[in-house]
Amino acid sequence: MRYKRITDGFEVLRGQWAGNVRLRLGLMSIVVILWAYGLLVGADFLTDRHKLLASLSEQAARLAPVAREQQWPVRAEEAKRQLAALQAMVWVESDLGLAEARFQDWLRATANTSGMVLRDLTLARVAAAGATPAVPSAPESGRVGTAPQVITARLMADLKREAMLAFLSELARSDRAVVVDRLMLRMATQPPTAEIDLRILARASGESAK
Repeated sequence: MRYKRITDGFEVLRGQWAGNVRLRLGLMSIVVILWAYGLLVGADFLTDRHKLLASLSEQAARLAPVAREQQWPVRAEEAKRQLAALQAMVWVESDLGLAEARFQDWLRATANTSGMVLRDLTLARVAAAGATPAVPSAPESGRVGTAPQVITARLMADLKREAMLAFLSELARSDRAVVVDRLMLRMATQPPTAEIDLRILARASGESAK
């Protein structure tokens, strides 16, 4: 009897799933939100890495005079590797305008590849609180560029589950860091839409584009 009640319960749920479009949309929305949650928890990721970048630059400079000591060369090399890894995640172009253009083009291309239909895309620069002076563009180069700048993007797109998941996956796999600040699903609109706020850290290298 207990097994029959459980079986009947599953049959009822299956019937509701097949006949209730709002239920299916709601569950798909939950899946999208859970998928994006891992990105949302890193909202302060770029700010923290910006501070760490400046700290590692200072450490590398302090290690140079004592590089002849046996233990310091290993530490200096590790600091350089970490610094290079962090700098690889920053969007570096000859100027910030070009960085914005590259970011915008990348977003449009990624959305198109993922199957998302973009309705609107706007970019803006945000003043970075406590911005540090110019930092080396690479540990071995000696070149100096401007301080990093936060660039935000807000995009609106038609809400399609597969396309949204593919787009968020591409953000997570990007070699250069892209943080999701906000994801809002507008189910009441026709068609349903998604509004996404993104953030990157960009820096002008100070070199002319070749």
